[in-house]
Amino acid sequence: MPPTLSIPDALDQIRWSKENGAVAVCLRPVEGNRLLADSYFYPLYETAEKLDMAIAIHIANGSAWLNDLYRHPVAIAATLHRFRVPTVASFNDILLSEIHELFPKLRFGFVEASAQWLPWVLHEAKNRFKNLGRRWPDNVAREYGMFVTCENSDDLPYIVNQAGEDCLVIGTDYGHTDTSSDIDAIKIFRERNDLSAVVKKKILSDNAKALYSL
Repeated sequence: MPPTLSIPDALDQIRWSKENGAVAVCLRPVEGNRLLADSYFYPLYETAEKLDMAIAIHIANGSAWLNDLYRHPVAIAATLHRFRVPTVASFNDILLSEIHELFPKLRFGFVEASAQWLPWVLHEAKNRFKNLGRRWPDNVAREYGMFVTCENSDDLPYIVNQAGEDCLVIGTDYGHTDTSSDIDAIKIFRERNDLSAVVKKKILSDNAKALYSL
């Protein structure tokens, strides 16, 4: 988790972390008053790419202003605005940005926002690619290095059909208890009968290896 208020310090931290076994740089979808498509973060992306590290974007919100805006009377509803929506929006921003052209080997993981939204965002982005005059990649996950953690509550057959089988990684939120926690996620996932063995292996293992270069 680099100190993004100081890019030189952040780069030092990333290099130190790589030397000590880290495989990803953890960022929030909103860091202060900046979104992740901001060129301010390009030195971090350049360094992560050179070190073969992924960028892991975990649900969160580093903007005091946004947190205040979303602090309304329906507290349980506000969590969607404050945490999950910014994560989904960051996927869209990065997909449509110049980041992949500048850092073609860089990989991104979008963590703990489930994956039910993925077909919708890909559909929207595909339409916008036409307006940008760009070619829509045949395999977004592999060509653009975009991965999303899924949960057992997601409609995975639909998501795989619409978004492909190369972009999903199982998510458990192992280590603490909240609404996304599923300590037995891997066991439950292995017992599913609505996905092929090949697809299950990708989501449980192969895609994570690709994301984190393991």
